[in-house]
Amino acid sequence: GLAGPPQLGTDGAFLALSGAAGRRDHVLPIGKLRCRRLLALARTKRWWMGPSFGSAAADVPAETQMLLLELEEGAYALVLPLVHGGVRATVRGMRDRHVLAAQLAAGGRTDRLDSMSPGLYVTA
Repeated sequence: GLAGPPQLGTDGAFLALSGAAGRRDHVLPIGKLRCRRLLALARTKRWWMGPSFGSAAADVPAETQMLLLELEEGAYALVLPLVHGGVRATVRGMRDRHVLAAQLAAGGRTDRLDSMSPGLYVTA
């Protein structure tokens, strides 16, 4: 999940992510998602992305590379998974309709990881 307090920028926050040591791939719950509606841009093929629309975390497909949220207050938030040091982050919905998760993947077949800092950028 989230590893420590966010690193605040001028308009958003960089979030560090951590999981179990020595794994190539992690799916880490990052919290409950509450929004009026969302637009997710997810990887559908190696070089292509497609849009998905919805109103709950369950509507966020695996391999989402950009998530735009209309919040309950009428404000907007943007969640951007990052690539850093051979590790790639994406976001996805979990089986629980409201839980959003980050997925971390190591670049090489033999690479192992336990954390990514920063892993996500969030701004509103």
